[in-house]
Amino acid sequence: MVSCNDNRAFLGVEEDSDEDSDAPGIVVQIVRGAAAEKAGLRTNDLIQKLNGTDVNQWSDLTAVLKEAKPGDQMTIVYSRNGKTNTTNAQLTKRSEVKCDPEDCVRGFLGISPGDDDDDDDTPGVKVDVVDGSSAEKAGLQDDDVLLALNDVKISDWEDITDFMNDTKPGETVQLSFERNGQNQTATATLDKQNRPNGQ
Repeated sequence: MVSCNDNRAFLGVEEDSDEDSDAPGIVVQIVRGAAAEKAGLRTNDLIQKLNGTDVNQWSDLTAVLKEAKPGDQMTIVYSRNGKTNTTNAQLTKRSEVKCDPEDCVRGFLGISPGDDDDDDDTPGVKVDVVDGSSAEKAGLQDDDVLLALNDVKISDWEDITDFMNDTKPGETVQLSFERNGQNQTATATLDKQNRPNGQ
């Protein structure tokens, strides 16, 4: 963990635990309010280059940042859902990242893991729906299989958690799900996260 008094250049990404070390690029988690988030990066994005330097392991990323200073512009090439994008981030100090609790409030859809049928080959995640939640208002029901949130395909519960960590109350989210073998879509407006469990 980086100290809030750290004066080194800070991008605002952390190494994701599900990174495939043999694949090019590194999968990252995003620090809320930091340069990476302001540049449009999201958790689970795959960073491929920083200022033209290939990034294939965490040490590659830290080596580039070690030579940078707060205020420098960093050109980032990254991949999201198989599509390559480029953005620019202005590096800060860790102490400059806002710690306002209101900035860290995330959206709440109102789902929890449903009964697992243990079929890893089946796409999506079966969910249970919280009474009165955004998910219920959007028409989601218990035992629906959530296939995608916006353009993010869902293969396990971690995919849902990572997506929701980047949301805020009031955002609209497109839901793709399966019910009784039929694919359906709906739109949900997220509530404020005020429950310790579920998404």
